[in-house]
Amino acid sequence: PGVRLFDVSGPLFFGAAQKFQDVLTEINDREQVVIIRLRHVPMIDATGMHRIGHIVHQLERQHKRVFLTDVRPSVAQEIRQEPWFREQLLVADTQEALKRSQA
Repeated sequence: PGVRLFDVSGPLFFGAAQKFQDVLTEINDREQVVIIRLRHVPMIDATGMHRIGHIVHQLERQHKRVFLTDVRPSVAQEIRQEPWFREQLLVADTQEALKRSQA
């Protein structure tokens, strides 16, 4: 399947969260797997968390597989508290996400 990788850097606060929302407009029909790498995201505020949840929901409605990779432990702990969270979203790294996308 086609794979799209997004590398997010910096804190995911209100302003950056809107830019992150633009992820949805860049995905085409051939890309069935979306990997969002968060290794350079030290923290996420409530708006950023809401945006991630919205993006995951929208991509899954389009029948795309979504993986959040390289997530710092403190950020992963916050993500796990969200109502939209499912364990299969969090993957250790990009390589593992690529393996899972082939399964």
